[in-house]
Amino acid sequence: MDQAMVLLALVVYPVASVTQMKLYLFACGGMAVAYVIGHVLRGTAPLATVKLGWPVYAFAALAVASALWSVDRSSTVVSCAWLVASLAVFHASLVLFRRRGRRWLTRVALFVPVTWVCVAAWVILRWGSLRSNSAQMLAVIGSLSNQGPAVTELAAPYLFYLVVAEPRRRMAAFGAIGCALFLVVASQSRGALLLLGVTIALVAVLFGRTTGTKIRRTAALFVVGAGVVAAVWGVLGPGYFSEPIERLQNSRMFDASDIDIRSVDEADYQRTVMYLEGINAIRAHGVTGIGYGALPSYIEAIHGWRLISHNIIVTAWGEMGLAGLALALVIAVVGTRRVWVARASARRVDARAFYFHTATLIAWVVALMHAQFRPQLSNPMFHVLAAAVFAAGVDPAPGSSDARNPG
Repeated sequence: MDQAMVLLALVVYPVASVTQMKLYLFACGGMAVAYVIGHVLRGTAPLATVKLGWPVYAFAALAVASALWSVDRSSTVVSCAWLVASLAVFHASLVLFRRRGRRWLTRVALFVPVTWVCVAAWVILRWGSLRSNSAQMLAVIGSLSNQGPAVTELAAPYLFYLVVAEPRRRMAAFGAIGCALFLVVASQSRGALLLLGVTIALVAVLFGRTTGTKIRRTAALFVVGAGVVAAVWGVLGPGYFSEPIERLQNSRMFDASDIDIRSVDEADYQRTVMYLEGINAIRAHGVTGIGYGALPSYIEAIHGWRLISHNIIVTAWGEMGLAGLALALVIAVVGTRRVWVARASARRVDARAFYFHTATLIAWVVALMHAQFRPQLSNPMFHVLAAAVFAAGVDPAPGSSDARNPG
């Protein structure tokens, strides 16, 4: 049941992105309500699960509490509804790790890229492109070309795990990797292309228990990567590569000297303003924050348009104050340490566990890097990954998800 709920959330997210995002809120909110009702009827409480992932639950609780001092309470309440609903994905995933171990996540990793490719195919067939090329298209799909790679990039390291550790599912893993690569290529997302390179580099460095294995896999990845680049170059031409590079070089985020010049039609301009106003919010309200999800209202009061935080530090510190920043650092540090220790413990003992924890570590690093440039807290795969991080090294304990058997 828990796995079905997580898969449902991951399916609804891309569908909701091209229809109504409230569908995702309803799906995750339904998950949360089902959990609460289930515990009430059984007379239990998920104490063991909450203890395992306490920094994440505390972060969500602080976000809700920030409504008391928010500069825009209504925006904070709405944003918290989304966060609490998404927390249901984290909770369900953490329960699954405690009950079933790690194998269920590999099924998710195979499932996610295929789901997104189906949605992307519909978009391409309708508009001829995955990246928005008109106002009408933008109004329907929004930032879908960035959302798809952001979700699938966190599943990709587990596909490498399947290739290395589970030969029987190797062909399925190659198919899912192809889907993930297609999304990155079709999106022309600067962040997705850069983080694809980071993922490949981390796989080359970390995916091996000996130096010789790392060298062989690095060579193999280099050959495959060169083949993919050559294929894309031959099919789409050099213009495919030059356009993202030009957008990166011309980005207003590298030059804020003329930020007073209004250019609301330029996405980079808006994002640059978002960073600057986020810094201003930290300077003015760094102790308590302006309230979770209140940055769009803060920007609107000054510039007349809205944009949510695309940086986890701005979200944690600027919107939730010093306590939010502290909890975000705890999540990053404690989570990383758990994965690192679990990986080190499994190095000479359990090859599969070693490669699984390596995949988790790679995905976690990529997720934290991407969190500096996009709203990761709205990414359902980020919550699944966070559960994998905090469950690292914990043996599954069937039936121990409630207060009567705290495990």
